[in-house]
Amino acid sequence: MEYSGSDTFKYIDKLIRRSKSLLIISPFIGNYYAEMLAKRGKRTLVITSDDTLRKVRALRRGRRNYAKAVAYFIVLDALIFYLHMFAFGIGVLLLLVAMIFLVLYSRANIVVKSTGKTFVHEKMYIGEKEAIIGSANLTFSGTHRNIEHIEIINDMRRIEELKRHFYDLWGRY
Repeated sequence: MEYSGSDTFKYIDKLIRRSKSLLIISPFIGNYYAEMLAKRGKRTLVITSDDTLRKVRALRRGRRNYAKAVAYFIVLDALIFYLHMFAFGIGVLLLLVAMIFLVLYSRANIVVKSTGKTFVHEKMYIGEKEAIIGSANLTFSGTHRNIEHIEIINDMRRIEELKRHFYDLWGRY
């Protein structure tokens, strides 16, 4: 399926939300999409250009959802208080397991590679069962304002070809 217009976000955002793992090639990644990718907390590999790397570097380190973590700790604290009355060792072990889970769960799993001095101009977004290629940069303007042309691909053979292409580029940088 092909789409031309200024509403490419309807297709790209849906792919980002639905995919368990995501492969992205885009020369530009705006703050809107950087935040969206950080909140996903799912495996995401990004190939981009140097000028975008600064924005996305925070994503590589991951962001933590502190409000969710605090809520979990309040519930765990109450649970541990009651468990402490029965078995102190089990309560401490439960707390440690919960802390490890929260750190792993609340961290964005994003790896970013830069093409260095070579400018990447390709735009490709690949999920498990769908891929999008075309002219739309991963910026708010590129998906919400500009008139762009994209191709939505659901053919698994073609998606596998695009994944091979992505990993070939990934191995170069």
